[in-house]
Amino acid sequence: MLSSDLDVLEEVLDGFRGPVKIQVCGPWTLAATLELPRTLNVAIADPGAVADLTASLAEGAAAHAAELAKRLPGAQIVVQFDEPALPAVAGGLVPTASGLSRLAAVEADVLAERLGQVIAATRDYTVVHSCSTAIPFGIIRAAGADAISFDLSQLRRGEEDGVAEAAEAGLGLLTGVVPALPAPDAGAGSPGRGGPAGPGDGSAEARAAAERVIRLWRRLGLPLGTCPQQAVITPDCGLAGASPGQARAVLTRCREAGSMLAELIEETGKEPR
Repeated sequence: MLSSDLDVLEEVLDGFRGPVKIQVCGPWTLAATLELPRTLNVAIADPGAVADLTASLAEGAAAHAAELAKRLPGAQIVVQFDEPALPAVAGGLVPTASGLSRLAAVEADVLAERLGQVIAATRDYTVVHSCSTAIPFGIIRAAGADAISFDLSQLRRGEEDGVAEAAEAGLGLLTGVVPALPAPDAGAGSPGRGGPAGPGDGSAEARAAAERVIRLWRRLGLPLGTCPQQAVITPDCGLAGASPGQARAVLTRCREAGSMLAELIEETGKEPR
């Protein structure tokens, strides 16, 4: 089935030049959700099982990325590792099989080492994404990721230092600021109701998203001139629940917002205030 999907992708994107992103489950989320036979405990309870899972995932992700690169020779392959459970693993919040207690937190250097193993295997531009609070930005940076993807609305004020350190280290920041799904009281013309919003509404929403990213850059004390190069405006968490029409509308807003960054920075001045 995967080969069939890749056949279609190859046909549709014939001659395409630009980034093509694929997503796979990260090693720690895989280990935190996959039950071991007989024990009924998840794999992170067994360091040997984690090592085996990580090695297998690294090999599979590398083969998948290589196959895609062969089919799309003009594309830049971006491999995103989804790690929604990474904060729970780091914080010792993963429940045992009985649910009566929690598994011990995994040490930061082990977390970075295993995550780094799968990142290094692909030899492509890599992103680590987590839709949660308490994202361990330092661990992801130590693992060697090229970029970090997160939902800005879930970022707590005390965690912004980690974002600043990642930006100063040169990592890309895929910042989720465009609503992926409509508000419960959204009208029929909104992206979340099956079609794009009107031009005025869309422009206002895109501008608001770009301004949120610029305000983040100011709070972090980063030079605004680096924002258009390092920041990628993305949907916030929840796009998997959108219809194809909704997703197209949301991604259009992201593209519009990204194209506004440089202009808005020119309007407000190039250095943080």
